[in-house]
Amino acid sequence: MQNPRLSGTYAKSLADVAVETNQFDKVYNDMLYIKNVCKASSDFVLLMKSPVVFADKKQQIFTKITKGNIQELTAKFVSLLIKKGREKYLPEIADAFITEYNKRNGINSVKVTTAEPLSEEARQQLLQKLKTEAGF
Repeated sequence: MQNPRLSGTYAKSLADVAVETNQFDKVYNDMLYIKNVCKASSDFVLLMKSPVVFADKKQQIFTKITKGNIQELTAKFVSLLIKKGREKYLPEIADAFITEYNKRNGINSVKVTTAEPLSEEARQQLLQKLKTEAGF
């Protein structure tokens, strides 16, 4: 069950705290790590969504998976999610944080679909056109 409003709210709150504590880039890397863990392990995602597994067990597993790989701020944030019963939204929150990071840093995604692979020259022309249009 997706909840974009909830995930956006949590992501913005974490982003605000990360900016205040000068850890925005580090927390961004943590969220990329968490997103990759979720993408690589459907069992982890199912565990976090499971109403049968107790919060303390989820916390132990999350800590073992991420120990030494994420910042203390991110670890405390996820602990809060687990305590509040919101851990099932962790993949969504990670995506929302990455989107928030990109928004605050003026990073835009572009997807180009072509019938044939782009030559390096065509790729550079397209990149230059996008930079010009975006004002860079």
